[in-house]
Amino acid sequence: MSSLPVVNSHNEWDHLEEVIVGVVDGTVVSPWEPGHEAMVPTQGLEEIRDYHLLYGGQPFTEEQLAPARKEVEDFVHVLEAEGVIVRRPDILDNSEPYSTPDFTSPSGTGQYNPRDVMTVIGQEIIESNMSWRARFFEYRPYRRLVMDYFKRGARWTASPKAMHTDDLYHPHHKRGPDWEPVTTEVEPVWDAADLTRCGRDSRSVILRNRPAVTQDETRISKRRQLGVVRHQHQR
Repeated sequence: MSSLPVVNSHNEWDHLEEVIVGVVDGTVVSPWEPGHEAMVPTQGLEEIRDYHLLYGGQPFTEEQLAPARKEVEDFVHVLEAEGVIVRRPDILDNSEPYSTPDFTSPSGTGQYNPRDVMTVIGQEIIESNMSWRARFFEYRPYRRLVMDYFKRGARWTASPKAMHTDDLYHPHHKRGPDWEPVTTEVEPVWDAADLTRCGRDSRSVILRNRPAVTQDETRISKRRQLGVVRHQHQR
């Protein structure tokens, strides 16, 4: 049995041995919600809102999915040709509505974007806690893979799930020069893609802030978990 750690990654540029690549099948049109609205450009906002209000939760057509699927599968082929082990999440039905005691979502989204759902720091897999209500259960397609890594020795931490009450969102967030984020500071929410890893100690983990989906409470949370997290403002 190999003594090498099953998971071991400290930055964004070392030699890649194994990676999880998402799948486009099972993807549905994102339902309209505050966290989504903040990501949409002002130009065409009303048209885009109407589209998502009408089609949110419905599967994309095969005509829409086919080009994206080809791009992803071509990317997988390139990785495997270079000797990289590629693992894929499960394909789940994301069109079902769901609710918690605090919110209701018309649907999920998909399993095409693992970089938002989790990251690796050293020998630890860390699941994020994203701000969109429609992404509340997005960890599920990856659970089989994470459990496999865990059983083979990886450390595994899942961030506390947000309640996603209305208090998490500014009802009148601002765009443009007087930009204000859509999320408040009532609880930590963050996308794993907002962490940049630059070395082997926690001082080399940079949390980019403040995009529309990650906030100051997350910086505090990650600092307590990892020791020291450097903080980069983004406007």
